[in-house]
Amino acid sequence: MNINHEALERLAREICDSRNGAGHYDKSGTHRNHWRVKASEMMALAVAMPAYRGLAQACGWQL
Repeated sequence: MNINHEALERLAREICDSRNGAGHYDKSGTHRNHWRVKASEMMALAVAMPAYRGLAQACGWQL
């Protein structure tokens, strides 16, 4: 899978901030790699299953 690092970072930030509140991703002590792994998993699902991408985009995720 070809990784678009900007999209991965944007999605990781979006997931973290939606779970923990706005601006949490930029705080010290945030385990950013954890959120990048979660974003990578979401992106892999979106590539494997186009229906998942449509559902995720309908829910507001920027895949």
